Amino acid sequence: MKKLDKLIVHEDFNKLTLDNDIALLLLDSPIRLNEHKVPVCLPLIHDLRTWKNCWVAGWGTTVAGDKTKTTTMLQKVEMQLISQKQCAQWISQLTDNMLCAGYEEGGKDACQGDSGGPLVCTYGNIRRWFAVGIVSWGQNCAERHSPGMYTIIINYLFWIQKKTALEGKPFIPEAKGNTTNLVFQRRPWMTA
Repeated sequence: MKKLDKLIVHEDFNKLTLDNDIALLLLDSPIRLNEHKVPVCLPLIHDLRTWKNCWVAGWGTTVAGDKTKTTTMLQKVEMQLISQKQCAQWISQLTDNMLCAGYEEGGKDACQGDSGGPLVCTYGNIRRWFAVGIVSWGQNCAERHSPGMYTIIINYLFWIQKKTALEGKPFIPEAKGNTTNLVFQRRPWMTA
């Protein structure tokens, strides 16, 4: 079992607009990777039109506003990314650090309790998942013209590098084409 070593909340997080809604959880020891535990990649692609086959996952409620409708089984649902231009017509408080995912007609969405969960996508023939967004907020769940709001991870790659380095657990990107593997370098003086 892993223990939390440090929680780092973005210093410019805005409680009113929910801009910069990102935090890092630094663990007390590295996760041992194997065929069942593989790293998710961080994206180096800014163009949202590139991403396909996007999914959101979480243990949140399955009915908006009803906290009794939670599940102990991880839920996932396929999502469509929505352009900033289209989303801005539906959501007035959209910032440059947010992206929208959902369906114009509604029906599928993240919900209460899913915040902090991943929005992962792939592109082309690539057989890897990329952490494109983090579940942030929404107005109700799965309603028409009311997509889920996600923090755009690519906007925070430098922040992630800076904060992890300051904590002695530096994130070192391993760029391969348009991908970055999520790798944290282990220092010799750190104990498991």
